[in-house]
Amino acid sequence: MVKVLPPFAAGIFLAAPMAAIMSTINAQLLQSSATIIKDLYLNLRPDQMQNEIRLKRMSAVITLLLGVLLLLAAWKPPEMIIWLNLLAFGGLEAVFLWPLVLGLYWERAKRGRRAKRHDRGRRAICPACHI
Repeated sequence: MVKVLPPFAAGIFLAAPMAAIMSTINAQLLQSSATIIKDLYLNLRPDQMQNEIRLKRMSAVITLLLGVLLLLAAWKPPEMIIWLNLLAFGGLEAVFLWPLVLGLYWERAKRGRRAKRHDRGRRAICPACHI
């Protein structure tokens, strides 16, 4: 077994990304349930806007249902998630990597050409979106 860090430091380095993941999922769950309640339910039933007890209960139930669905999806993730992740990072790299590197280190890089380089990177990755 390879020992790279002492146990305390290894715990901190493992806890930090887990805290970021938990925080992100928490924010996304809250935003999703708020969107469902405010944009869908209250647009269909505007008379329920004053019924705070029902809205709180529905928010809790929707958050629980979304959490269970996410847990089931994480338990056995579909293979498409991997491909979507690869496509997203490929798109980010194609659009932002070379304009950033060339803009930092190439003396002849002009400001007006940055938008063209971003557009070329976007056009290079967009055909992959339709495969």
